[in-house]
Amino acid sequence: MLMVTLLVTGCKNNSSKKETSPEEKTAKDSSAVKKEVADAATILARPQVPVLCYHQIREWRGSDSKSARDIIVPVELFKAHLKILADS
Repeated sequence: MLMVTLLVTGCKNNSSKKETSPEEKTAKDSSAVKKEVADAATILARPQVPVLCYHQIREWRGSDSKSARDIIVPVELFKAHLKILADS
């Protein structure tokens, strides 16, 4: 029961969030990333590694609710996330 509670709590969305288009999300995500390239030794010395969790990777549909759009990542935004990771 504890695990279910943690999973549900961890996946709750923030209903007060403004709906953002994939292009706006990509621009926002890209601008927050440093543009310097790290070598392997620097990356391995870091205490943390990014972990991404995606519920669905697909284009939004007209029938998708606001809460569904919060967990659906459009394909182009997913590609942008992978590029950000590769570049950093």
